[in-house]
Amino acid sequence: MALTLGQAEEMEACAREAGTRIIVGYNCVHNPAATHVRGLVAYGRIGEVVHFRDQVDKDCQDDPDLN
Repeated sequence: MALTLGQAEEMEACAREAGTRIIVGYNCVHNPAATHVRGLVAYGRIGEVVHFRDQVDKDCQDDPDLN
């Protein structure tokens, strides 16, 4: 959710100030495969995307070689 401790602390402070909670909705946003696909889409390398479906079967966040 945050890439640094500072970002996490800022998120926590904002949520506390707003009286809300922090939840993880998209826990693979920093997944290397997802980052690569976002780049392909952003630079138009695969044409117009009209539909996308994803299935994640491995938590890449716990593998330091992939981060």
